[in-house]
Amino acid sequence: MSREQVSRHVAAAQTATHAPEGAASEHQTSFSSHGALPPVAHAAAAAASSPSASDRAYGAAHDKHGHHHIPGGDRNVPIGDINDQHQGWDTKHKHHDQASRLGLGKHHDTPKLAADTKIYTNDGNSIGHLSAGHEVPVNAGAICHLIIDGKKVVCVLGHGQPPGWIPVAHFERSALIEKLSSQLSHEINQARHTGHDAKHGQAPKTITNHPISAATNHLFTKPNQQSDTANHAADYFVRSGNRVNLLINIPTWGEDGERFGVAGDVVVAVDPGTTEVPEESKFHPTGQQAQSPLFHRGSDKRAGHITFVYGYVVNNAGEKRFGWINAHLLS
Repeated sequence: MSREQVSRHVAAAQTATHAPEGAASEHQTSFSSHGALPPVAHAAAAAASSPSASDRAYGAAHDKHGHHHIPGGDRNVPIGDINDQHQGWDTKHKHHDQASRLGLGKHHDTPKLAADTKIYTNDGNSIGHLSAGHEVPVNAGAICHLIIDGKKVVCVLGHGQPPGWIPVAHFERSALIEKLSSQLSHEINQARHTGHDAKHGQAPKTITNHPISAATNHLFTKPNQQSDTANHAADYFVRSGNRVNLLINIPTWGEDGERFGVAGDVVVAVDPGTTEVPEESKFHPTGQQAQSPLFHRGSDKRAGHITFVYGYVVNNAGEKRFGWINAHLLS
């Protein structure tokens, strides 16, 4: 990785948030994982200009405590290392280094809708609507098929309102979006060894609407968090509409690189006691677990943790979607 790419990666890590966070044709590509299994490259820590108060506080604490191992191993993929050429536009900080988002062309443009569209969860059910002309941040490497109105449709995971799957054909520059998303998906799947894990699924568990405790609801995933606008522990529990994010990576902080809980799928949690559980709401563990520590606002003293489990769900097109999920939500 070049010095410029490392600098962009670290800058992206300092500005990303935890909102959930989204070419071969559909006849040529299945977006499940196969291929060679290269090791994950980790970016070295590098100084960035004008860090936030939160990042400055974290940096001071990190210097004192030294190197920290990143939990989750190779399954906890550093998006900045993979998406170092097509990072999206960071609207908050006004620069092109949002590693978790897809940027198009030399200006790293945010994808824009060419037509009105519905938004979907992984069961093919509509959860919202967006109008033509709307700019929609798309999660890097999050692409799959869904069965929509009886047809197999290529979709990308958009960070719209609400976040969810959007048919790629409804975007301007749809061929480029599909091509780049497919490339990034392939690299992510190679990095986290999904070709191996696809053969080792355990008995499924039900993704269940278990509420977050009052104590955990006030905690943050980042040490020395200064603002109240990002890095909430609650982002990794059930969100509105019983929706849960299946994560490409889990929230961690360390000199090997930061990860921000980027969503790779949106699934629906069922209510406790549900007897007929849809296949799309079943999670198949593959054996890996990791803990992300939690902190009170402005503190680097561990105040709790979230245990994440790695595995896959099967969407309504029969594709395995790999990622991390909060163990608290599994029954």
